Amino acid sequence: MFRSLPRLFALALISLASALISLASAANAQTLASMKQDAGLINVARGGVCDEPAVIAALQSGRIRCAHLDVFEKEPLPAGSPLWDMPNLILTPHNASASSGNDRRSAEMFLLNLEKWARGEALVNPHTA
Repeated sequence: MFRSLPRLFALALISLASALISLASAANAQTLASMKQDAGLINVARGGVCDEPAVIAALQSGRIRCAHLDVFEKEPLPAGSPLWDMPNLILTPHNASASSGNDRRSAEMFLLNLEKWARGEALVNPHTA
């Protein structure tokens, strides 16, 4: 089923791993070695998808051009991890919902919907499932 993965990985490895398939350590030394040298690695799925020491080695040696990670084998990422100081790596938090003012907007939406519900009115963002 996944016979074409090595060819895909040669171009770029983008991890959007599903719970339906096991991709544990899919980005390992062998996979990273088969990638083009100007390829990049993106993992926004699960930390276990990447063999972190292999990713570090590939980035340090220039085996792959870059990576973008927002998940790690151990979270939070330890302060002593070499990933923090790699110039060809972008690290971002794995919490897309976090933004300035999000808590305030969520509270305002909740209170508005509570008032509408109490008056028997339609909610601003009704759940239809």
